[in-house]
Amino acid sequence: MSTPLISRFIESMTMTRERWHDGAGYDLQLLDEATEAEREQIENLLRSRGIKDWRDVEALVTLGTSPAREIVMNTYESGDAKTRAMILSRASAWFVETERTEAIVAALLDESATDELVGVMLEVEEHHPPQVIEALLLGVRNRDGVTAGEFAMMLLFLHGKAGSPWDMAPRPFILRFQDEEREPLFLELCEQIGANPDSIS
Repeated sequence: MSTPLISRFIESMTMTRERWHDGAGYDLQLLDEATEAEREQIENLLRSRGIKDWRDVEALVTLGTSPAREIVMNTYESGDAKTRAMILSRASAWFVETERTEAIVAALLDESATDELVGVMLEVEEHHPPQVIEALLLGVRNRDGVTAGEFAMMLLFLHGKAGSPWDMAPRPFILRFQDEEREPLFLELCEQIGANPDSIS
C-alpha cells in the first residue's frame, strides 16, 4: 500500500534535467522518516528493479539490511569494471579488507572504469596497501596522460610529497604527463617517492 512518503520517494527517483545537472540522488532523508513498513516497501521496490546506477547503490546502502547488501554485492560480482568501481566507491564498508584491495586494484587498472575514478581515488586515500600502490605506479607507466598524472599526484600525496591530492605545487610536474615521453617521467616519480621502477611491469 502506497503512502505519501513512498510516493515522494518514488518521485525523487525520476531523473530530471535539473537532478542530472546537480548530480542529485534519491531523497534519502525520507528513509530516516519512514516507518518500518515504508522502508520495507521502498527496499522491495529497489530490489525488484535492480541496480541501475549509483543512486540505487546509495539508497540500498542507506537501508543497510542483509537483503540490500546481498543485491549490491551480487551486482558487484556480476558487473563489469565500471559497475564494480561505482559500487566500490559507495559501498566500501561492505567489503572486507582483501575484497576492498582487490576491488580498488581492478578499478585502477581497467580503463573502462575511468568514469568512476573520482570515487575510487577517494577510496585510495583511505586504503592503499602495497598492491594499490603498485597499481597506481603501473597506471602512471601505462595509462593515458591525464589519468597517469592523477595517479602520480596521488602517489606524491601518499608518500608525503604533496599536502593533498589537489596540492598545486606539483602541478607543473603532473601536467608534463600529458605531452612528454612517459618513461623518464615515471623514473623521476619513482625517485621522488622511493619506489623501485624495476618491480613495476
